[in-house]
Amino acid sequence: MCARMFAVLAALAVSLCAASAEVSQKPAAAGEVARLSVADAEKAVRAHIFAQKPAMNPAAQFPLKEITPDEVFKRLNCQVFQVTDGVAQCASYLIRRGKVYPLGQSFGGSGVMSMCVADLDKDSKPELIYSFSFGSGIHRSHVALCILQPDGIEEAQVPFAYRDGDIFVKKTDDCNVSVEVGAFSQEFGKWTPKATLGKLELTTKDGKPVLDVKFAEDLPDAVRKAIWRAQAP
Repeated sequence: MCARMFAVLAALAVSLCAASAEVSQKPAAAGEVARLSVADAEKAVRAHIFAQKPAMNPAAQFPLKEITPDEVFKRLNCQVFQVTDGVAQCASYLIRRGKVYPLGQSFGGSGVMSMCVADLDKDSKPELIYSFSFGSGIHRSHVALCILQPDGIEEAQVPFAYRDGDIFVKKTDDCNVSVEVGAFSQEFGKWTPKATLGKLELTTKDGKPVLDVKFAEDLPDAVRKAIWRAQAP
């Protein structure tokens, strides 16, 4: 009796394991987008880079890590990857529907440092909002966004840079994103805030998106002086 029960339990365990394996290997359901692996992303980014710069050394490597927040993937069906080493270190790329789009700049800086998805203009079409830094001579940080269109992306950037420091985007709710000044820890999404620069605002002019910041009234003098190529708030 015990032997028969053991055999039944063993068969049941095998059946459950097989079912579990079948579920884990199940492809994305209809209407869902399958998540791209890092290996496939590296192939796509490499092809994009060499298409843009065919004279580049063919031995160059572009190892990636994924930095896509879960909410960005779920709501926008896109992924963001960052180069971890080599000639394009810290360069970031958005991949959507098999197409590769560079995000921001990175040479001499940290590339994309923070990211979120929100609907700033309340049109029920969420935007990808991010901050990035670059500059081998004068380090500067910027805030930008992407609006994902059926056939590509539309971009907008705030009309100023933050000089010799870093700024980051922090989502309060789906229509409100603040911009913080702080210290970046060289790991995507990790920073220590020091002051709130202000609140992002998205409008439209001549059919084009316009991104700007409504500056906080109590900005420290040091923060005000670091706002570059813009009228001081």
